[in-house]
Amino acid sequence: HLKMANVAVYRGFVFATFNPNPVPLEEQLGNAKQMIDRVIEMSPNRTVNLTAGWVKHKMKINWKLAFEQTSDGAHPRWVHTSFFRAVKSHYDEINKQDEDSLTLESKDLGNGHMEHDFSNNYHKPLEWLGTREEKFPDYVAAMRKAYGNEAEGKLIGGPPHVTIFPNFFLAEMNIVFFQPISATETIQWHTPLLLEGPGEELNSRIMHSSEAALGPGSIIITDDVVVVERAQMSIAREGSLFDLSRGVNRERPMQDGSIVGHFTDEVNNRGFWKHYKKIMTDQLSTEGK
Repeated sequence: HLKMANVAVYRGFVFATFNPNPVPLEEQLGNAKQMIDRVIEMSPNRTVNLTAGWVKHKMKINWKLAFEQTSDGAHPRWVHTSFFRAVKSHYDEINKQDEDSLTLESKDLGNGHMEHDFSNNYHKPLEWLGTREEKFPDYVAAMRKAYGNEAEGKLIGGPPHVTIFPNFFLAEMNIVFFQPISATETIQWHTPLLLEGPGEELNSRIMHSSEAALGPGSIIITDDVVVVERAQMSIAREGSLFDLSRGVNRERPMQDGSIVGHFTDEVNNRGFWKHYKKIMTDQLSTEGK
């Protein structure tokens, strides 16, 4: 018999689970709700679409490593060195500054959700997309009309870089999810997040940015796949250790319950594994009754 999934919707995003008694969606999303809000509100009329088509990357890794890779702040300066040297982009500050001077942050949002907060890196509208407001005046004007005093924060801060437990990744202007195939095989799906209404003039730029970062011949994902597959081989060895203690002494709690650390710290990965351990332990406890 086919098993029916429980389905719930938040801001147009559909979430499904086979858990017969799931936690209510908004409770499960917790602090991640505001991240979805940020994505939707990059559009002046709060409408986005995923009609650009999907790209798949097959990786020889466990799905949890794919989730970790998206929120690791230590690797970019070393893994993507060739990209930083060849291309001027909104990630330049990661490469130029010494680690102690970086103002970017990693965040454990709770419930296994993780964020890399790049917003301190941006100072002008659309800098997060590597462009200027003068090139897209209609979009900028529409955003200011739609959101009033809140528009500048959205235009400058841009979309989030956040992973939503267990397999959903808001990669700035891309939607990504990870499909487990086996214990050592995962498929990453992605599509550009396109804007409707006055934002449509940006879609070509968004598409090219997506191709450059995540496309088949891209600069970033090709580096990431090699490194994460090597990590899989390393941790699969008998007796190997998995150390996620980086920055444990400099993380700090926030009023909303999230925990913040330095961009290169593993505070967000610790949050993921704590939540994973909790739900797996709870499941084992339930099955044992």
